[in-house]
Amino acid sequence: MSRLAQVLLAVAALIGLVVGWRAFWFLCDDAFIEFRYVANVHKGLGFVWNAPPFSPVEGYTSFLWVALLEGVWRLTGAEPPESAPWLSLGLSAGTVLLVVAAAVRLPLAASWEPYRPWVAAGVLVSTLTNRTFLTWTSSGLETSLWTFVFALWAFAAVYLRAPDVVLVGLAALAALVRPDGLLLVATSAAFVAARAWRDRKPAQLVAWLPIAAVVAHLLWRHHTYGWWLPNTYYAKHVGPWPLMGVAYVTSFVVEFAYWPQVVLLGLASWAAVRARAVPDVGDPVVLGLGTIALHWAYYTFDVGGDHFEYRVYQHLVPVLALASPVLAGRAGWSVRRASLAFVAAWLLGLVIPWTHYAATYNWPETHTSIKDRKGSFRLPMVWRVPLPFAPYAYAWDGLQLALNSHFVCIRWHGHRTYLEYQKDRWHMVHNGALPDLKGDIGVLPHTSIGWPAWKFQDWAMIDEHGLSDVAVAHSPPVHTSQFNRLMAHDHSAPKGYSACYRPNLKLTKQGVLFTPRATPLTAEEVHACEAKFGPARR
Repeated sequence: MSRLAQVLLAVAALIGLVVGWRAFWFLCDDAFIEFRYVANVHKGLGFVWNAPPFSPVEGYTSFLWVALLEGVWRLTGAEPPESAPWLSLGLSAGTVLLVVAAAVRLPLAASWEPYRPWVAAGVLVSTLTNRTFLTWTSSGLETSLWTFVFALWAFAAVYLRAPDVVLVGLAALAALVRPDGLLLVATSAAFVAARAWRDRKPAQLVAWLPIAAVVAHLLWRHHTYGWWLPNTYYAKHVGPWPLMGVAYVTSFVVEFAYWPQVVLLGLASWAAVRARAVPDVGDPVVLGLGTIALHWAYYTFDVGGDHFEYRVYQHLVPVLALASPVLAGRAGWSVRRASLAFVAAWLLGLVIPWTHYAATYNWPETHTSIKDRKGSFRLPMVWRVPLPFAPYAYAWDGLQLALNSHFVCIRWHGHRTYLEYQKDRWHMVHNGALPDLKGDIGVLPHTSIGWPAWKFQDWAMIDEHGLSDVAVAHSPPVHTSQFNRLMAHDHSAPKGYSACYRPNLKLTKQGVLFTPRATPLTAEEVHACEAKFGPARR
């Protein structure tokens, strides 16, 4: 492809991204949990949920995202709810440009080479019309940062054949974005070790040096919070959930009609088995694809998917788009045959997600009652899609029912609407004024600590589902079966735990009710409650 064609392709892709970002712009209620941490860092309190005398809790998922938002706030004055969507757009633009760069470098079969411009355009159209990719270009969560760093690491490994120290450095950066970045660190370190062993050059292990940053962060985490993993992991991960994971990935395949990709991946796997091929662990392509497969398997079969709509699969959308023409060429498919299969599947994959979007894009404005705004917002498609697609939509409806019943794969419009519901019910008392705590510590226990965590930053909040509470996160889960679990909602506060803090704030139907204490809550009482109900540090 000519340089001009590549530039035009990149410009068109960025325009498409902005259009999609605007269409799916939203802030998720859970993003305000991280925004509260940003606010406390900005105040000089550090990465804490509640101010002292409460002990620090790591209830945020991404250290780097919190630090980035705070840095932007400090430099520009833009608070996280304002800056986060724009940062996500910029990071998503970086991802799209990496996809463009990868598309024009694809190792196509010889018969496919004359059609490279069309292949590159198809990769971008497939990516930028996929609602999973577009949904997580905003949200306020760290997803776009993770996808960009993951894409940068994969591009450096597969296409640039970057020096080992660069790969390990990018992997270390990913580990600061999300804990699952530790997988990239492990595979990158193993890759460097394999090459050093193969080449008989132990000095190559100096490329492990960036891992020191990961070790330093782990030691800081343990010193600050008392645990090797974030509190969110213990709150969400009760045990392996493969049944839900199978439903999650099946729903993803059905919704976006990834049937040709499934067939091609199956053919490629079968060919490798028949050839008894042994992967070369020193091959950067094996490193990239193997890490992607392991990450997918972890979230699918161990975690069981995600509470948010295919969020953990966002980075897979461009990967599948890029892999499709390569796998088709290696399988011996002609350009004509593959084009027919891919275009037909792409058109089928537009029906459900975009019909769903059309039915829900103005949901927060049209569903104004509390009853309408609560819950998982299931919306069957069987009656909304054109009649020939009804059986296909019926199968998808069944999968979504199974997922949403367990708080898995809650849809975009549900999160948008729930935030509006949160704002409605957390109205203040005293004609809109906050209560005068008279020098006491305001303590408010609740199960839905998102938007109020940001709005009422000076109050200590007891997160009774445990995302930002160690005692709750490490308490015995109330749901343990494959059939009764609720994603990220399997823990509840131990009996007597919330009452131990003598809470003086409570959410009622009339608003936030303030009940003054006879004597102020002391730091000694707070520490005693944490010691009585909390687990031992380890």
